[in-house]
Amino acid sequence: MLILAATRLCAAIVATWGVPADRACPAALAIVTVAPDRADILAAIAWRESRFTPSAVNARTGCWGLYQVAGRRRSRDLYAQTRAAVAKLDESAAYCARR
Repeated sequence: MLILAATRLCAAIVATWGVPADRACPAALAIVTVAPDRADILAAIAWRESRFTPSAVNARTGCWGLYQVAGRRRSRDLYAQTRAAVAKLDESAAYCARR
């Protein structure tokens, strides 16, 4: 089931945004493995922030990875990057809930 979901997400990323499959498919697998319930939002963030380039670093802000997460612990591992993005989404949701 996981591979099917990753394949579908990869195909959607390639068809929608024209991302090469060699970048889209590993990212899709990481997304559906780490947070299958948030696959759509994570894919949209990765497209907007880095165009699915896991080694992307913003020289001005220091944000890094697929999701341009701020922090000192940079990782090229797509699963670590996705976990970091999910943690940031959770922090944002908690902040909004307190307001």
